[in-house]
Amino acid sequence: MKKFRILMGALAFAVVVATVLSCEKEKEAITNINQNYRKPIAVYDNNSKLITTFIDAQAINEKLDERFIALKDDANRFVIESVEVLDSVPRNKDVAGEIKITILDTDDGYSYSIWCMKSFIVKDIKEQQVDYYLDDNVANGNFDVAFKVQNTYYIANFVGDSTSIHEVDSLDYGCHPWVLFNCRSIDCWGDCEKNGTALHAYCKQCPHPSGECNEDSILPSVIGVVSVVVFIFGII
Repeated sequence: MKKFRILMGALAFAVVVATVLSCEKEKEAITNINQNYRKPIAVYDNNSKLITTFIDAQAINEKLDERFIALKDDANRFVIESVEVLDSVPRNKDVAGEIKITILDTDDGYSYSIWCMKSFIVKDIKEQQVDYYLDDNVANGNFDVAFKVQNTYYIANFVGDSTSIHEVDSLDYGCHPWVLFNCRSIDCWGDCEKNGTALHAYCKQCPHPSGECNEDSILPSVIGVVSVVVFIFGII
């Protein structure tokens, strides 16, 4: 029964997310006019060698509560703990940056680390810094998401007020421009970490003997997490 409840809650959450994104698309004309003036979501400084992310997790949580007041249980279930831009080689345009989002699922106490990989962000490399922007499709809510649960691959489509999730093969997953990967933390201090990227990503072992960092094996839980991630990009 609990898995069924989680599945229904996750799917309901996904449908409401899609509805919100549909409403947000009404602002697309304004967004397109102003897209040349968009502020970066993060900046890498050549001198300090640090990336500063400008996405406010607390502001996202406030929006989450505002938008999902009708589904208060699901709104309270997920809490955004942090959002940060990562880049192993900032000044190399051929190395894609990633967005790491940490979400607490208050329903079961687990924490999820999610990496948004491949084409979620675009780099603008300048002389003294590197500016990071959301991909135009992501910023306008015009994208779908590839993710996997253990060795099974899926693509989630959010169109208007409908949501569909279908299984694909590893080639479609690996070639998809917007790929998510998650690690679920169970009693592991701090965030989970990963090695590799896209098709070759995997969770690092938790450094604490009593904790675990594993790819989530429960599809309904992952659907809920993916829905939250899509919501985040609908309001950034």
